[in-house]
Amino acid sequence: ILGAGSWGTAFAKIVADSARENKTGVQVVLIGRSEQAMAECSQTRENSKYFPGMKLPENLEFTADAPTGLTGADLVVLALPSGATFAASTLCPLY
Repeated sequence: ILGAGSWGTAFAKIVADSARENKTGVQVVLIGRSEQAMAECSQTRENSKYFPGMKLPENLEFTADAPTGLTGADLVVLALPSGATFAASTLCPLY
C-alpha cells in the first residue's frame, strides 16, 4: 500500500487483519516517505501520528523504499492525496 497516512494505515490494517484471520499467508507492505517514521512503525507496531495506541498486525511490514516494497506485489493500492500522485509516479516508474 503506497501511502502511510491515515487512509493507507487504516486500509493496511484492515487487509492485514483479514489475511491473518483467514490464514491466507498474505504479507502486507505499507510504504511511506519517511524512513524514520517507517522504522518507528516497525519497532512500535503503531503509526503514532495518525492512530496513536492502535497496534498494527505482525503481518504488516513498513518501508520507505518503494521499489523494494513493491517487488513481487500481486496488487498495489495507492492511498495518496491527489496532489501526491505525480510525486509518487516519479519514485515508482511503471513497468
